[in-house]
Amino acid sequence: MYGLIEEAYEVKNSTNAAYMSIRIGYYGTCIQQNDADNDDESLTCDYTPNLDLYNKYQAISLYGTSDSDATGSLDIVGIATSIQEHVIKPYLLWTSIILNIILFVFLFYCSFPFVPYREAVKNFSVILSLVLTLIWAVGAMWAHIAIKSGVQLVEPSSMYIIEGNIGSKSEALTWTSFTFYCIVSIFLIILHIDDIKVELEIIEPKV
Repeated sequence: MYGLIEEAYEVKNSTNAAYMSIRIGYYGTCIQQNDADNDDESLTCDYTPNLDLYNKYQAISLYGTSDSDATGSLDIVGIATSIQEHVIKPYLLWTSIILNIILFVFLFYCSFPFVPYREAVKNFSVILSLVLTLIWAVGAMWAHIAIKSGVQLVEPSSMYIIEGNIGSKSEALTWTSFTFYCIVSIFLIILHIDDIKVELEIIEPKV
C-alpha cells in the first residue's frame, strides 16, 4: 500500500496496514494483513456488508495535524465493499446457471423415445442452448469490463496509494465455462440437423 499509509499508521503501531490485501468477489470481501517484520497473517472474510468490518479497519488519516491544517482520510475497506456491492454484478451469470439446469432437465426428458412433445422439447433445447451461450458471453464481458474499469478508476482516484489487480482464476473459470457452452450448443445443433436429415429421408426416400 506504499509508504504514505505506513507513515499514517505509525502512531497507532499498525504499520502492517501498509501491507493490507483486500480481495473482493461475487460472494463477499476478504481482508488479509501481514506484518513486514514477521510472517504473522490475519484473514477476515465477510459475505455481507457489516458495520463491524468497517469499525475494525478504520479509514486512514492522510494528513498529520502538525503538517497540514487540512483533514483527509482514505477508507480502503469502504472502497472495496463499495466495488463489491455496486460493480460486481453476477446476475446474468446466475440466470445462465439456472437456465442451464432447466436445459439439463429438458435434455434428460428427450432421452426417452416415446414421451409426449419430445420433438418440441428438442427444438426448444437447441434454442435455449444458444440463448444460454449469449447470456453467459454478455455476462462475462460485462463483469470483465466492470471490474477492469473499477481497478483503473480506484488507483488514480486514491493518488496511487491503492494498488489494484484483477484475479485470474475467476476470469479463467468464466471463459472456460463459456467454451463449454459453445461446445454444447454446437453439438446440439449438429444433432438437430442430423434429425432433420433423417426425417427428410423418411418422407422422401432416395431411389
